[in-house]
Amino acid sequence: MFVRPAVPDDAESVAFVHVATWREAYAGLVPEAVLAELDEIARAHMWRRALEQGRSLWVACDEEIVGFVSCGPARDEGDAPGRTGEIYALYVRASHWGRGVGRPLMRAALAELELRGFHDVTLWVLDANLRARRFYEKLGFHRDGGEKDERLPGAAVLHELRYRRALADPG
Repeated sequence: MFVRPAVPDDAESVAFVHVATWREAYAGLVPEAVLAELDEIARAHMWRRALEQGRSLWVACDEEIVGFVSCGPARDEGDAPGRTGEIYALYVRASHWGRGVGRPLMRAALAELELRGFHDVTLWVLDANLRARRFYEKLGFHRDGGEKDERLPGAAVLHELRYRRALADPG
């Protein structure tokens, strides 16, 4: 298994992983109707555009792409521009959970954010996604008090918590 920067030709594989991992990780947390309507083709177009525009995306490969992480400047109001980075998405196929895929993906994203001069990093995680929350906490992330509700089609509401950590130890 290895981690590398994604290229536009990876868009379809990333879209497949994106949709599959939503269905695997969010079963029971997100309404089944929302998961059933996820559109791989639309996601592939979204990822191709993002990659062509220079979006930071790393993929984990084990004969095929089994996970990915995307990062960049924080999008939350109140975070100082240029100081805070954000992990936009981190997804790994259920078949590879517990097999050491998430950590190297996260290391690649954190190293990139640090090289870009960010001092700390945030991410949003579903309140009910205890597996992901434990994973982030093991990597030094902690809740910083940020919370929001994400409204999905069909009136579904997902409650999210913001996690934060420093990118490098001071001194």
